[in-house]
Amino acid sequence: MKRFLTLGLITLIAGFSTTAKATEIKVGGESRTMFLMGATTLNATANDWNTDGRVYERARLKFNINLEEGVSLKFVPQYAGTWGEASAFGTSSNVEGSQVSMHEAYVQLNNLLGSTVKIGRQEVTLGIGRFICNKNYSNTGLSLDGILIAYDTSAGKLIGFGSRIEDDTVGTTDTNLAALSWQGNMKAFGLGGTYEFEYIDFNVKTKPWTAYGRISPMFGTGFGKVGLNLEYAKQGGDTTTGSSYDGSFYNISAKLAQKAWGAEVGYEFYSGDDSTTADVESLNPLYWAGHKFLGLGDYYTGFVVKKKGAKDTYVKFSFKPIAKTKVGVQYHYVKTDIGSATAGQEVDFTVGYKYTKNVSLFAGVYVIMPDKSYTLTDVDATGTKGEITMTVRF
Repeated sequence: MKRFLTLGLITLIAGFSTTAKATEIKVGGESRTMFLMGATTLNATANDWNTDGRVYERARLKFNINLEEGVSLKFVPQYAGTWGEASAFGTSSNVEGSQVSMHEAYVQLNNLLGSTVKIGRQEVTLGIGRFICNKNYSNTGLSLDGILIAYDTSAGKLIGFGSRIEDDTVGTTDTNLAALSWQGNMKAFGLGGTYEFEYIDFNVKTKPWTAYGRISPMFGTGFGKVGLNLEYAKQGGDTTTGSSYDGSFYNISAKLAQKAWGAEVGYEFYSGDDSTTADVESLNPLYWAGHKFLGLGDYYTGFVVKKKGAKDTYVKFSFKPIAKTKVGVQYHYVKTDIGSATAGQEVDFTVGYKYTKNVSLFAGVYVIMPDKSYTLTDVDATGTKGEITMTVRF
């Protein structure tokens, strides 16, 4: 059924372009093939790629339809699945399943009282993606149904976003999200860099409200650009049992950037829950870009599930040895918030290569060394993961 909906959409767009002379249609897309392999099972379920490898495939068509007077439409149908998996289009297994969906479908109104408005299903990333992002690393990504209003000024951008997360059809409360974000630059203070402030709230007691701030000034020096980063978040609100949310987070880091290389050193704190009170003291990361901050360790450790929290001391290096190539190395040493026990270490090696303007290659080796009390499967073993990804855009 979804295949026919997608084909119908393409037919409708093609027909529309022949009847509206003022309409401009741009068609693009993306194909991403990601091969993941590993040696041990450290997470809660024994996924195939932990032992014999798994190939994730994602294909997107992107239709941008520009109408008259600042009105445009965007449609992004998406296929996301794995090689050999059941699919409506037929694979080596069977044709019972379907991984075709409408990843984005929204109307955009430009310059509506000086603002840009998007209505419909859309990707949303607030700032650096600490609590809401499009989760592009995952095979499906993340899009949300809602209304986004953005107002640009010379000092920054004010964003308001409201979303229906879950529509409950049995008469109980629907789950809605509301977010307000200011993303600014430091020019007004005579500095380089950016800053942001966010407030995220839900109308249900199963999620906390989150207040978050980040200040990241950048200074030009004789040996490169030096940047500082300060972040803090606090969560609150009432739970369904009458207790309170009380999670917190902070980051302190510094970076040095030159044309050919860069380095960053930092410390992050994610609160855990010691269960001494009824309050929920562990941080809820909401829709964060986990791999970006904690490496793959955010997936294998008990950061969320075991509610032990995390204290992450990290060092990151990147350099460009030759044209079109970027090499990265990062090290994480993680301790738990509860008990302050060593949770584990992780070393990541990555290489990105821009083969052509539209084709890029990426490879990574991730060595994860957790303590068994912190893994979800109580496995005391080093897990080495490998990744090879090819992305083609047009």
